[in-house]
Amino acid sequence: MKNRYFFISITFLAIASNAQALKMTGAIIYDRSSNYQKILYQLERKEVEKQGEKIVEDIFKDPHGNIVATESFVYKGEGLLSYQLKHFQLGVNGKVSLNTQTVTFTLGDKTSEEDFQSNVLSKNQVVPHLYQHWNELMAGETISIRLLVVDRAETVGFKFFKEEETTYKEKQIVSIKMKPSNFIIAALVDPLIFKFEKDAPHKLLEVNGRVVPKQLVDDKWKDLDAVTVYQYQ
Repeated sequence: MKNRYFFISITFLAIASNAQALKMTGAIIYDRSSNYQKILYQLERKEVEKQGEKIVEDIFKDPHGNIVATESFVYKGEGLLSYQLKHFQLGVNGKVSLNTQTVTFTLGDKTSEEDFQSNVLSKNQVVPHLYQHWNELMAGETISIRLLVVDRAETVGFKFFKEEETTYKEKQIVSIKMKPSNFIIAALVDPLIFKFEKDAPHKLLEVNGRVVPKQLVDDKWKDLDAVTVYQYQ
């Protein structure tokens, strides 16, 4: 089951815990060779509160408005209860449920479990986690997590570290690199580059790397690396 699909799809829409001004509402996914001219997909976010839980839904659409994938995250306070991926391009429907002891994956008619670890995160928890460890990252330390990858029915190790500080669109920014911890996966998946504003509250501007939607190549859906630019309210 784990070898049927190999795509670690990353499009980060953070629930920013350090500043309400950083609440993201969506994103535009660009062809990364087009200099922000060619839109490949758009992402919309919906949030609702229901019976003491927060439900966050991320909806990916192609330029014609067709929904190509959805992701649903259910939170109780700051804790993640479940995460579901419906990927219509690939026909994948998977879910992960979490408690303080176990991470349970359901993919098709198969289930699997892992022991819960304190650094197990969904995609939407990654950016707040980086904010929590901002000082360590700026000091040159490496931060490690286990990312929930529903379509592989497992967690995958990643590490984050500061790559550089530079100027971007007349802003001082910090680039953080995300790289698989496993050298085999690292050989198959290019690192992702996060661009944050250097000054507090360190707004995430864009991510360059693997995204959830796919690209059609020779009548087959293939992994897509693109530039995701985030929108805020």
